[in-house]
Amino acid sequence: MTQPQQPVAHYAGTDPLSQAAGAVKPGGPGFALAPDELVSIANEWESLADLFTRAREHTGAMAEVEGPGLEYASTDNAKMIKQSGVLADQSLEGRVQYCLDQAAKFRAAAGKYAAAEDDAKGEVESKGGKF
Repeated sequence: MTQPQQPVAHYAGTDPLSQAAGAVKPGGPGFALAPDELVSIANEWESLADLFTRAREHTGAMAEVEGPGLEYASTDNAKMIKQSGVLADQSLEGRVQYCLDQAAKFRAAAGKYAAAEDDAKGEVESKGGKF
């Protein structure tokens, strides 16, 4: 895996190079990641989603709990545990989806990065240069 690149500060026209070239960059600092780093981050998000998915196995058991008897305390206790199990399961389901969404974003970014690199390579080579 490549080493992360150092943050690059781009402040709208304030760095000497962009002022000299007359270029105006978008405001704010930025940083770059290589495509393999983006894929690695996506894999981490997917691993986290797997952990939340496995945790849902426990909340399923909570949501199915039955009281040991017909007495008032047992039934109320079981009802509260069921509610807790259902709410915990819903929360974990949301976390799984969030992690998968983040993984998809990082994979999409890696794909766009690779496509942009291919486009740039094609343009340079079409003009007789080496990439």
